[in-house]
Amino acid sequence: MSSLLVLPEVEAFAVPKTRSASRVLIPPVPGKQTKTKKELERSVECDDDDNEADCAPNWIFLYPKACSCLFPNHEGACVGSSVKDIPPDSCTGGYYGHSDLDPEQVMKEGLLQRGDDWDLLHHAEQRGNSAFRGTTTQITYPDGNGAASWAGEGGCVYELTCVPTWDVNKHLQGRRLVSEWAVGKDRFGGNLALGEHEFAVSSRVPPEHIKRYGRVVESANGLLYVPRNSW
Repeated sequence: MSSLLVLPEVEAFAVPKTRSASRVLIPPVPGKQTKTKKELERSVECDDDDNEADCAPNWIFLYPKACSCLFPNHEGACVGSSVKDIPPDSCTGGYYGHSDLDPEQVMKEGLLQRGDDWDLLHHAEQRGNSAFRGTTTQITYPDGNGAASWAGEGGCVYELTCVPTWDVNKHLQGRRLVSEWAVGKDRFGGNLALGEHEFAVSSRVPPEHIKRYGRVVESANGLLYVPRNSW
């Protein structure tokens, strides 16, 4: 009668113990491969693998690695010196309009890192050396604002995906000091550029995170937009 050789906590088939089978060779289970930061930036599927960054805030594990590797030193944004470590609202990205960039170069090299100031208030007020780029969820809003208006006629709108994204209006509400002399509700206000509907993203956008681009044209009534056949 043959007996079974059982190895606890090992993923392998038990084999009959016979004279010709004195030992069992079990192939090692392949380990999980760790991606480099360069490989993470190129990951466009936005998967949900755990982020293993040292000293990272707890909320960073809620975001896909392809997105979280673009965070500022594995931290969040800030508003002034009192509100820090603000996590992104999502990794959805948005539409980014620009008039001077070469679209072919952007699609090949991506959008380069610029600035080191992760203060959303400074970014909205165009102060300091902003590390953000402004995007919108629509190419053109009914009021005429949007990425197309930022690019201007002849400029380009780029669709960005899987990048850390902050709702600027949301995080500046009640956090902008209006006057030292004001009291109560009048002391603090929101974003002065509320009508821009801006969502700030990290300035560094790898080419794999740029889905497409389109050229901006002006309609007969003066509205800037990107035609469907222009993408």
